Amino acid sequence: MKPNHLLAGLLGLLLSACGPGTGGSGLTTESHGYLALAGAKSAPLCSAPWADQLACGLPPGSSGVSPDHPGTAKVLYASSASNPEFVLSFEGNELKLEGGCPRLSYSGEWGQPGSGAAAFFGGYLDAGLIQPVLAMGTVQALAPSSDGTPRLQLELRSASGQVLALLQLQKLSSGAQASPRGCP
Repeated sequence: MKPNHLLAGLLGLLLSACGPGTGGSGLTTESHGYLALAGAKSAPLCSAPWADQLACGLPPGSSGVSPDHPGTAKVLYASSASNPEFVLSFEGNELKLEGGCPRLSYSGEWGQPGSGAAAFFGGYLDAGLIQPVLAMGTVQALAPSSDGTPRLQLELRSASGQVLALLQLQKLSSGAQASPRGCP
């Protein structure tokens, strides 16, 4: 076999683990198990300080959320209203982020780490990783846009504290379907 054939075979083998768009497996992240890995316990997302940005179905004026609250109905946020680079979805007590070029993904579950602040704990995956790594996601409500559209900031940090992503996203209208734009 010529060296060029060996190189081509090796390249094909390496690309098979890179994800969608490169002929790869398209591995995704799942939040299961990351709470325990972070030493956190599941908590109701609708108890978050910014839960009014979600669709929790709480009666007006209610003072608390029960520990077994099922979470929010699906709510989408995106980096822009049309052809967004990133799409963030909240559903139940979880969030999922997809987007970027090269692609990154994060899937996390809302949890409480002992006496620490509640946050999302889940798996982060990007083009430089072979499998997801533990990451923590925090969300902060921002002032609405000039047209009154609700906005959030999402910050993802690795277990060592390195900032992996810092995004400002706007809420999409109810019933909107969105997916991140494709990479060139």
